[in-house]
Amino acid sequence: MSSVHSRLLFPLLFALLLANSCRSGMREDSERGEPTIHWWGVYSFYEVPFAGEEQFRAEYGALEPIARGSRGPIYRVPAAKTEWLEENGYRRINDVPFRYVDPDIDRRRESDDPAVWFSGYKDRETVEKILLYFEKSRPDLCRRYVIGKSVRNRPIEALRISKNPEVDEDEPSLMFNGAHHGNELLSIDYVLDMAALLLDVPGVPVSAALRARFAGFTPEERRRILESFEVWIVPVVNPDGLDDYWNRSIHAGRKNARGVDLNRNYPFYWGTGQTGASGNSADVHDYRGPSAGSEPETRVMMDFAERERFTVVFSYHTFATRVLFPYTIDGVMNPWPDRAWFYARSWAGSGESFRRERQYEAARKLYSVDGTDQDWLFFKYGTLAYIVEGSMNSPVYSEGLRSIAGMRPIWKAALLQMAAGPRLELKVVDASGYPIRGAEIRLLDEVRFENERWTVHPQTGRFDLLPGPLEQLHLEIAADGYQTARKKILCKNICKEKFYLTR
Repeated sequence: MSSVHSRLLFPLLFALLLANSCRSGMREDSERGEPTIHWWGVYSFYEVPFAGEEQFRAEYGALEPIARGSRGPIYRVPAAKTEWLEENGYRRINDVPFRYVDPDIDRRRESDDPAVWFSGYKDRETVEKILLYFEKSRPDLCRRYVIGKSVRNRPIEALRISKNPEVDEDEPSLMFNGAHHGNELLSIDYVLDMAALLLDVPGVPVSAALRARFAGFTPEERRRILESFEVWIVPVVNPDGLDDYWNRSIHAGRKNARGVDLNRNYPFYWGTGQTGASGNSADVHDYRGPSAGSEPETRVMMDFAERERFTVVFSYHTFATRVLFPYTIDGVMNPWPDRAWFYARSWAGSGESFRRERQYEAARKLYSVDGTDQDWLFFKYGTLAYIVEGSMNSPVYSEGLRSIAGMRPIWKAALLQMAAGPRLELKVVDASGYPIRGAEIRLLDEVRFENERWTVHPQTGRFDLLPGPLEQLHLEIAADGYQTARKKILCKNICKEKFYLTR
């Protein structure tokens, strides 16, 4: 090769390499770039009168109607291409069911292919199919249960994931739930994504780049979790609200069929009267209901918690990008040291929001609230219960996949940290080895301000405790009619302690 040719060729090769690098960078940036976190920035809806349909088709020939209105067909139009419609006086529709936003739901629901079910947002029937798919794919690891019914008599389904799913094992229970608010579709996917990865079956179709960055579990991690816990998922707490959102109105779905916000209906500081904490009328979006625990869905979740006595609960919501720890109610004082805050801060920082202006962080509250599930669970049972607010609302599903992947490090960090410890597994029994109902666990290193009284599971005498920042714990176990027991415990991994109380 001549020197002249070399001088000409090398710059050309360099330019080609640089161009390829730029294209690669653009592909990566499209995955990392700022997402559209709401669908309404993408689509608008117009009813086109029959008389004007020919003119409309001349302008938007490729579009097909998604429904028929009283005056003509309804079209889903890209929000960036509505100028002609506005200029020509076409009627914009601001209240549509979500199935107009995502008309592919019918095809997904009617399919027999799990890959199709997972390829978009899920309605109630699709979730039921996915839970059945989980059970049939891994009968050795999971079982479905109906834990109760909604106002409209729809089943509220749960899935138990464990190495022995048919048996109520004497081990810590964890729970991950979604759709307390039926209009928060990504909350369902956060739950199902974790379950699929824990069961090691195909699930949410995140890209290869996202899979590489936000991997699931190694075989050893999966084994450790399945052998340590009973993991419960409840993907849809509010099936009626979910159905209303898909089939009635995008302005519906947050509340249940009686117009009650389920996450203002739990009986801890219910109806405080604080400004903005909850509404006292069914006309408002956060109506707390006529009385504490008035709603069947709320009572289902309360009964479930009474039966299982969960160690940790994640209640998924959208889209504040926060891990909220109890207590969230104004004027209510958290115990100190604040173990709930300790773990929230540890887990939240591992998440990825894909939003430049907001990353995951721990917070006590977003705004004034009362009657939430997390506060009731913490007060009643000492459950470290978190409202985990995802990073997006209901964007186009391809954008939502990033939020689903970015949530993985949060729940993965929680599961692995709990499995590794430190964690205390306590048992309180009488001299004959029988559980003592009502035995109270007092952590003397912790100051409580709300008269919390945390007791053992009545059938097993068990109480599981995550120590947070406490390296050395001073426990006191008390029960009516028995002598109080005290013990100092230094716990660095999984510590199992049995207390025999005598009369």
